[in-house]
Amino acid sequence: MRLKKRNQAVHKSLSLNQAQHFRRDGTLQTALSFIQRLSQGCQVPIRRTPPPTLADHSRIKSCCRKYTKGEIPFTRIRGYSIQTVRTFCNIDAIIFHTSIGRNVCADPSQNWVMETIHKLKDKVRAMTKKQAKHQ
Repeated sequence: MRLKKRNQAVHKSLSLNQAQHFRRDGTLQTALSFIQRLSQGCQVPIRRTPPPTLADHSRIKSCCRKYTKGEIPFTRIRGYSIQTVRTFCNIDAIIFHTSIGRNVCADPSQNWVMETIHKLKDKVRAMTKKQAKHQ
């Protein structure tokens, strides 16, 4: 009885000619050859990602998940880094590094954030020019 139900289920998915052939022949080989032909037309590459490593775990921890609500005084900022959306981090952010060792996540679309970055770049340019004069 189980075999009959299973055959009925297979018949529903087969075309009429193939179903009639399966009913007459009834061999496993016929079903396998049909499945093989069917799968050849529907091959989809499977991309497997490896499980997170210890290094990935530390990157996940360092991701900005939300932005700071207020502005950071320029005098407290020592540098910045850029976070882009990727596997582990779900928002774009500017990460300001403060003089007391904190990392503060800021929204790059905010005016104060871009102004602060321009000020930092100007500061670096001035330092570079100053060093060039002394050499």
